[in-house]
Amino acid sequence: MTAARLRGCVLLAEDSPDNQKLLTYLLQKQGLDVEAVDNGRKAVDAALARRAAESPFDLVLMDMQMPQLDGYQATAALRQAGYTGPIVALTANAMSEDRDKCLAAGCDDYLTKPVVIRDFAAVLCLHLAGIIKPKEPAAVG
Repeated sequence: MTAARLRGCVLLAEDSPDNQKLLTYLLQKQGLDVEAVDNGRKAVDAALARRAAESPFDLVLMDMQMPQLDGYQATAALRQAGYTGPIVALTANAMSEDRDKCLAAGCDDYLTKPVVIRDFAAVLCLHLAGIIKPKEPAAVG
């Protein structure tokens, strides 16, 4: 991916065991700590628990098609709960309207699967370095 090693902790929400293994490997190879969950409900719970413990994830990679809560619902739930960390959508859907739907749900960025290593690395670097700032949570009321 990149020559420089990254630092931080990533929540990987991915229900496919094969994708979870591959993405975990790629993230760890970059020097990142990874916590993986296999559904949207667990993703919401893990992200909010880490935030409450004052050690939030540096990045959430969110598969958009998962059981319990899909990635759209999980992202919206996190944003409604005031979660401000970066969330990057992972989806096999590559049409522009799919990207728009991910961003409308509250994702800060969008990657297609299978991941293109160069694009994956670039998005990690941009978000983990704080070059791209996360969205503000939506007003609830």
